Amino acid sequence: MKIIMTVMAVLLFPVGGLFAQSVAVSPSPKSYSVVGSGDASLGMTRWPNFVSYSSDNPGCGEMLKKVLSKQLRAGTPAPAAISGLTLAIDFKKDIGTAYNKTAAIMVTWTVRIEGAAVEVNPWTWGLCSPWHGSVTEDFPGGDAKTMLYVNGVMKGRQAVMTLPAMPQIIDVNVNDPTVTGSVTLTKADFPGNVIPDTVNLSVMWVNDTYGSSITSPANQRNMTVFILPVAQ
Repeated sequence: MKIIMTVMAVLLFPVGGLFAQSVAVSPSPKSYSVVGSGDASLGMTRWPNFVSYSSDNPGCGEMLKKVLSKQLRAGTPAPAAISGLTLAIDFKKDIGTAYNKTAAIMVTWTVRIEGAAVEVNPWTWGLCSPWHGSVTEDFPGGDAKTMLYVNGVMKGRQAVMTLPAMPQIIDVNVNDPTVTGSVTLTKADFPGNVIPDTVNLSVMWVNDTYGSSITSPANQRNMTVFILPVAQ
């Protein structure tokens, strides 16, 4: 009779040995913040509503009422950068190119915007000559629009605040007139699906009110940026 013996061997490996898996560790999130110092303003882009007039130049008075009322002064206004709310992020240095396909960039801005009606004198504004008389103007309010531009291209949706009508008054302050916007950027927002080495951020605005200028007072606007690196 033969006796067959079977020997079983169990091999044990310490942690970090043959079957250990490496786990990639992402760097800490990084945040940035800027505050706009000094007043930032945009002038009137649309004429007020010329309601009535009394003048020695009735032809020009009718032109004010029927042609210029609430019209754009010089074409559709282009977005302009809000003073102090721009930031250039050195992504390559601060985060690293290893995360240029996985990181998320979260941008938030808050801007206080105050509207002021602009009284238009037809003579001094060069609209009517001669002009001896009076004109009644209404200010129907309108929108102040803010948006984020990234490397020169608008991203996300506009954040809009509607200013109330200001009938036949000279200026107005809106109750808590702040507008807040936010955009989250990923690789899909950039050419080639790669976050570039430098990310230039700028909060822009447009004055789309009637007969009013808009102003953001000093130190009452800010932009914050939070970058979350994620390992591939």
